Amino acid sequence: MSLRPIEMQGSIPQSQKTGKIQEQLQQRFQNRQDYISKEQMEEQDQKRKSVNQSEELSHSKIREQSKEKQQEKDKRESEKQKEEEKKESHQDKPHPYKGKFIDFSG
Repeated sequence: MSLRPIEMQGSIPQSQKTGKIQEQLQQRFQNRQDYISKEQMEEQDQKRKSVNQSEELSHSKIREQSKEKQQEKDKRESEKQKEEEKKESHQDKPHPYKGKFIDFSG
């Protein structure tokens, strides 16, 4: 099948049009692919950050719990010291009507 020169003149502009159309289609696919990869990267970054945030929250909860435990322990110790001081001060005071000596003579 041979082409005549007149047919060749008509086919060249059409081939340029089809070349442009094909290039545009390829660019569309490339743009779509770039967009998809960008979205995936953003999702991965967001997932990484969300995991770190939850770890930080768990660490902060642990810190709060340890602070509460320490405060409770300090409170108990201070109460024990107060009780011991009361006992000691109570033991040092002489009884108002009891004596110190026991009389065995008798």
